[in-house]
Amino acid sequence: MTLEPVSSHYLDVLWSEPSPAGRGRPSRLSRHEIVQAAVRRADATGLESLTMRSLADDLGAGTMSIYTHLPNREALIELMIDTVFAEVSTTLVPRSDDHWRTRALCVAVALRDVLTRHPWVLVKGSRLPLGPHVLALEDASYEAFLGIGLSPAATVDTANALRSLVTGLVRESSVEHQEAQRSGRLTEDYWAGLDAVFWDQYYDSARYPSLTKLWHDGAFAGRRPGGEDPFDHAVKTYLDGVSLRVDPSLR
Repeated sequence: MTLEPVSSHYLDVLWSEPSPAGRGRPSRLSRHEIVQAAVRRADATGLESLTMRSLADDLGAGTMSIYTHLPNREALIELMIDTVFAEVSTTLVPRSDDHWRTRALCVAVALRDVLTRHPWVLVKGSRLPLGPHVLALEDASYEAFLGIGLSPAATVDTANALRSLVTGLVRESSVEHQEAQRSGRLTEDYWAGLDAVFWDQYYDSARYPSLTKLWHDGAFAGRRPGGEDPFDHAVKTYLDGVSLRVDPSLR
């Protein structure tokens, strides 16, 4: 099976500032304006609504004016993703006196923030564009775990697992937000509103002993003791596990 190579033209879009192509009257729009308008549309209504025509309508321009800057919708989305990663990539320059956990938490928070503001990026999964700002965050994620006693392969796996954890948490939060908007009910309202018939006739406490114990212990009653955010708890718990594998002097 022969795989099609990734188009190098998208790399040109991501890494350079080319002049608009083609003949005729110069476009009154800049590529920056086009990308920012595309990001606003995706933030508001998702990638499904983003077409070159809808984007041109938003900008009060002709569709061909978009194509003078970008070859197609795929290239536009690649540039959109790298552009939103620029919002956080500049904050990731490590300080030599920062502990590895501090650096790792900084990366996790940066990734959470960009995905929360722009949940449509989640559609791409791990196939993010090879743009300068995406790579800056990826580089920072590996840097956090360098020099702490992990093998090179373990360094990569540890950083990748942290990114997967963050992505999963944001994806779940995004889905819950969409469902709350659709139904008009928060998660707590959903569970509180379950018909008592379910608990009286269907739920078997002997069959689900762990759930039952945690329920009676108040584990589902609210936020964690001390008001710790679930995201912080998840990431810190993961880093606690990583610390068991690093050089003891660096824990």
